[in-house]
Amino acid sequence: MNIITILQEMVEKGENEYAGVLLQVRDRFLLCKRSPNAGKYPNIWSIPSGHVDPGERTKEAAMRELEEETHIKIKDCTLAKVARDVGRKNGKPGNMFIYHHILPNEITPIIDQEHSDWGYFTRSNLPTPLWDEISNLVISLS
Repeated sequence: MNIITILQEMVEKGENEYAGVLLQVRDRFLLCKRSPNAGKYPNIWSIPSGHVDPGERTKEAAMRELEEETHIKIKDCTLAKVARDVGRKNGKPGNMFIYHHILPNEITPIIDQEHSDWGYFTRSNLPTPLWDEISNLVISLS
């Protein structure tokens, strides 16, 4: 199934959309740990991400969420993966659009209240617990 077919199917079903960016610097990837009091997925390592607002494109949402949650601003990113059925909201499945961006150097994030920790990790020292979709993507990009 190609990406166009997947997108058409998601639109027809009215599925929820989420987006985030996996930042890479050489062989290291920026991951953030959800805070213990986060409403969803507490204490899980993942990427800065969140809901796609009505009328917003997934790429714009991914870059907005990255900036809101880390104060890191990027001008572009590339779609790396669409993770299907990542959770339910209002009885509808959600889909995560995971984008990828390569930075020339590490940037120290200023994390928001949704997160309690952060780090740049190589594929051989990924933190746990880490969402499988992100772990698999890091491995494929390494």
